[in-house]
Amino acid sequence: MSKSLLLTAVAGAISLGVLSDAKADELPKSALVYKVIKRGLNQEEAGRLQKVFRLDALTRDDYGAVRFLDQKAFLFVPMQKITPSTKERPEDSEGPILYEGFDLEAISRIKVPDLKSATEKVEGLLREADLLPAGAIPLPSHTRLEVTSKEGRNVITKAIDTAVSFQFTLEDIPLEGPGAKIRVALGSRGEVIQLNYASRELEAIEKVRIVDKDEAAKRCATWTSSGKQEYVRDITTTLAYFAPQLSSGIDRLEPSIRCAAIDDNGVASQIYFVPASVDAMRSPLIAPQIRREIRQSRVKLKNILDYIINPADAAFGRRDVGSEGTGPCSGLPHTGLNINSFNNRMTASGVVVQFAWLDGNAWEDDWKDPSQSGDDSDWVDDVDMAYWQGHGWPEGFSFSGCSSNDDTSMTNADALWGNRNVEWVSLFTCLVLKGDSGGQSWSQRWGSAFDRLHQINSFDTVSYHSAQHGGIYAEYLLRNNPLNVRQAWAQASIDDQPPQVVWATMGAISANGLVNFNDFFWGKGSVGPDIPASQITGYWRISGGS
Repeated sequence: MSKSLLLTAVAGAISLGVLSDAKADELPKSALVYKVIKRGLNQEEAGRLQKVFRLDALTRDDYGAVRFLDQKAFLFVPMQKITPSTKERPEDSEGPILYEGFDLEAISRIKVPDLKSATEKVEGLLREADLLPAGAIPLPSHTRLEVTSKEGRNVITKAIDTAVSFQFTLEDIPLEGPGAKIRVALGSRGEVIQLNYASRELEAIEKVRIVDKDEAAKRCATWTSSGKQEYVRDITTTLAYFAPQLSSGIDRLEPSIRCAAIDDNGVASQIYFVPASVDAMRSPLIAPQIRREIRQSRVKLKNILDYIINPADAAFGRRDVGSEGTGPCSGLPHTGLNINSFNNRMTASGVVVQFAWLDGNAWEDDWKDPSQSGDDSDWVDDVDMAYWQGHGWPEGFSFSGCSSNDDTSMTNADALWGNRNVEWVSLFTCLVLKGDSGGQSWSQRWGSAFDRLHQINSFDTVSYHSAQHGGIYAEYLLRNNPLNVRQAWAQASIDDQPPQVVWATMGAISANGLVNFNDFFWGKGSVGPDIPASQITGYWRISGGS
């Protein structure tokens, strides 16, 4: 049997999980199963990588995954100090407040390697280290900063780095996931500012029969769901191999069905995987939470507990987060695990998890401003950071199939965040920060959600379902050598998502140029000032490929 490092690479572009050269109505009748014969890079291989890329140091974990990050250069944008007209501090501030704005003149002078030369350099160095997998197809991209006026007029759009990621296949079938990841980002001088390398050496051991297209669609609709998924309008199925993180310890890689669903509201699902072989067994789903029956009593109980903790106002003066997500009720089996990974890492650092609603307990009303008859002042806008996982589209995110309190869609028109407490809203969903949609840009769609809110973190493209993204994100926020919030979102997405997935972060700009671009989570570094809606004159967005 043959064996190789990651074997061959993707021959065509991927859009919503469909290979460009594949016929949408066909699945192969059989596919190979692979045995893992080597996991990750050994110390000598990691040393070769460090040498050819001229890195002072890189980290190699116990499973052979290798990473390098120059935190000062990663997503760096030139800034200038700003003298604020009013020094409005965030309610929870306990450290330095960072008064700064974009140095547009310096930004305009940034020059980064072009896509062709960056690709040639990265491929050449990987080849020199004898660590370029056979047939790996490069996917180069730029990380970009965009600044717009409040009305959506472009002020500046500038590439701030060049990244080269790689796509792979096994016998022409896509191989993707955090365990099949090579990404190298180059700064303005062509220096390496970020590197991820995770791979397995595989040996084909047998063939298995694959389900037909109808059975594949049925599995996508029912194997990950606690209900009949009657709200699903369309499912696209393709054959793929999913490579989980190296720490998962798997010893074989079996073919999967890659599912891309659209619900009855036209909302895109996160892409997820189910087993493809005829004889595969359905995995058990996580049991749902105890049903959230009576809202008023829960709110009163929470307020009583808050009063005991801090009679003045428990929402302020402490570090707290909240999380929500739709799981098996919307066909996403791992949401509970992912939300728990975020909550557990926060709790381990002493951050209070004020609420964690899942499935039918996740309500649209928790995210909606009281001016729209919502209740976010008791939930999402009552914490410092809110984290969400579920289905989304450029104008919002969906609760369809799970709850309808007050309805099944949280839209940009419903959102007004920060006017009570929340600084950072992190939406692990699809397409929310898409560049343009329906004739409106990202800033025109979501700018009105900002009223002292510092950042929205989300994605420009469809994202992939995950059981670990939240924990990775929280780790980068809270570790001893922390990343700032936008860096943490970007790096967590790079670690967790395939290269074609584009992460994004946006924020507001005040009349005198103040921004919350370099915020750290509370207690981990400086944070920018609150910017009231009345003082907003523009918006910024940073985005890049994973």
